[in-house]
Amino acid sequence: MRFTNSWIIQTVQINQPLLRQNYLPYSVGLLQAYAQKHAKNPGHYTFLPPLFERKRLELMLPLFQFVDVVAISTYVWNFQYSMALAKNIKRLKPDVLIVAGGPQIPDQASQFLLENPWIDLCVHGEGEKVFLQVLENLNTRDWSGIPGISFLNSSNQFETHPPLPREKNLERFPSPYLTHVFDSLLRSNPWQEWVALWETNRGCPFSCSFCDWGSATQNKVNSFDLERLEKEIAWFSKNKIQLVYCCDANFGILPRDIHISEKIVEYFKTTRYPKSFYVQNTKNATDRAFNIQKILCKSGLSQIVTLSLQSISQQALQEVRRENISLQTYRDLQIRFRKEGIATYTDLLIGLPGETYASFAKGISQVIEEGQHHQIRFYPVYLLPNAPISAPESVQKYALETVTQPYLAPFSSIDASEVIEKQTMLIACHSYTRDDWVKMRVLAWLYEILYFNRKLLQIPLLLMHGLCQLSFFDMLEAYLKEPHSSLISDLIQFLFHKANAIQGGETELCQGPISPGIRGWLSVEDFVITGITQSKAWDLFFQEHQRWAINLFKQRNIPTQHLNWLNQAFALAKMHFTMQISSSSSKFRQDYNLWQIYQGLLHAQNIALEEKPSWLEKSKKGPPFQFVLSAQEL
Repeated sequence: MRFTNSWIIQTVQINQPLLRQNYLPYSVGLLQAYAQKHAKNPGHYTFLPPLFERKRLELMLPLFQFVDVVAISTYVWNFQYSMALAKNIKRLKPDVLIVAGGPQIPDQASQFLLENPWIDLCVHGEGEKVFLQVLENLNTRDWSGIPGISFLNSSNQFETHPPLPREKNLERFPSPYLTHVFDSLLRSNPWQEWVALWETNRGCPFSCSFCDWGSATQNKVNSFDLERLEKEIAWFSKNKIQLVYCCDANFGILPRDIHISEKIVEYFKTTRYPKSFYVQNTKNATDRAFNIQKILCKSGLSQIVTLSLQSISQQALQEVRRENISLQTYRDLQIRFRKEGIATYTDLLIGLPGETYASFAKGISQVIEEGQHHQIRFYPVYLLPNAPISAPESVQKYALETVTQPYLAPFSSIDASEVIEKQTMLIACHSYTRDDWVKMRVLAWLYEILYFNRKLLQIPLLLMHGLCQLSFFDMLEAYLKEPHSSLISDLIQFLFHKANAIQGGETELCQGPISPGIRGWLSVEDFVITGITQSKAWDLFFQEHQRWAINLFKQRNIPTQHLNWLNQAFALAKMHFTMQISSSSSKFRQDYNLWQIYQGLLHAQNIALEEKPSWLEKSKKGPPFQFVLSAQEL
């Protein structure tokens, strides 16, 4: 029996490590805002400021000395830390009630609770109503009538209660921004750059099996009131929020999303906050999605647009229950965004069930040939606890093989942390072997290094495709199969070694310098480029790749007159890369109209090759080669 007037509650939502920014702990903020509005007697509950920073455990534990209830929101980047924290809190205060929710808590939680006995209650589904019911039953600790929870009872027997139906009237959930939940955090951290998570609706009408979103939200989309959203935008602007990260699964799916975009741009123009607005586009309603991104990018609130495909393989898409936009629609959107000067990128997953090495390699080639020259972001397939693909029947059906590896954030500092986060990666299944996965991972890195990151060889490769009809698939297959001289051979050998090491449980990242005097975690492509720079081997890099391209032309019986422009294309590529890291003005003489052809191909336009001498000029501060002058004009 408790004799004090108020229960003390500590919410915990530990951030993902970022360079200078922290996320406001939105999920636990929702719990607090709901409880303070709907509790029978709100004065019975005292909420301490949410904890969001990852600190050493011995520094965290004193904060829980007088706490009665701990509510923890988990995800892949904080799960292990959260469990270690909960374990130590329970040792410190055996009577404290520890409640855990979030995507990392499995819906089937019996094994989880046995492995983590310091967790008293698991919450499944929307947590606001459930958490308040838990609070209202603290005196008796009788959880028998509370839906959406799992626990071990007094006999150590597992009990689970079905979750509540999802709330259709989202206005029952107060905004933590508008109800002052985060005011104390803002006051006590005036130097902090904040990221605000934001929902304009909840739900996803799709059910991709690698994602836990559609399954978690039961395929219904419910919306928050527009007046509330406009007040939240005003709050973001007033409190100088750096980035608003929209959590909607499909922003643009509703007609009103155009108005929301215009409203946030209106505040940005007035106050210059928030400085960025990130959304995940709906894959349908393409005209609306295009107009929204045009609004955001033209204002400066967004710099790049996502055009997600995940895979080109119809077999893979069918097996994971994903429906892509058509390739014709994809191509049209690429052209429309390019005409507006808006950059796009495309997501592709490495190794979905149903994919093969051949379908993956041809898929990359096709995405590029359909117009994606800015960036492809390649992601391994991770198994999330509640995603359909993670279910035992899916694991058995698709013969899934996985590896557990450390979860680390790119550009984070190397920290001998007492707790290492983990993630589960798919590395083989019924449609491809472990060796196939290694080849897919290596191929993706090569595209990132050679074609996308810094555009190192984009000019000659795209010209080889456009002028000689060499497919990217054929060029990269030849690249992997042919013997090479030292630098390229070492590069390929390193990539295969790294991919095999990942299958053995090693992190995807590499240790390297992230700023002067500071070492941290780099992506493989950044690690390679940093290594070539430190070795002062860029001349050798371009020389070896030029020799490879010449040999490829000879093997394909391409007429020798093409070698003249090919050699100049590599010189142009080298100059283009050099100018990216130089602030000096530059000139480059081209004997053919290569730059014009290259720019045409980027915009899906074919320009005939001409032997037409001209100079390309770059000013000190401008983009590469903004002026093209004929030799006569100079």
